[in-house]
Amino acid sequence: VAVPDPVPLGRQILAAAGLVPIEEFSLFAILPSGDFEDIRLDETFDLRAKGAERFVGFRSDRDFRLTLNDDELRWGKPAISGAA
Repeated sequence: VAVPDPVPLGRQILAAAGLVPIEEFSLFAILPSGDFEDIRLDETFDLRAKGAERFVGFRSDRDFRLTLNDDELRWGKPAISGAA
């Protein structure tokens, strides 16, 4: 999706993706390292770097933490598939 603001709020990214009602979703940025960074609804995210930014939104009111190979991960659902 295209977001006209180069430094949008989390809520603007969710709205651009059609994920409504916004308050029912959590948003994570997928970083180049593969890590996930949670983005609050009223937190900005800088899109001015080169390349396409990737995000994932979950219909959930919480995030779940897990450890894989000594790395902490956050996920928007209580279960995660091996493929993910």
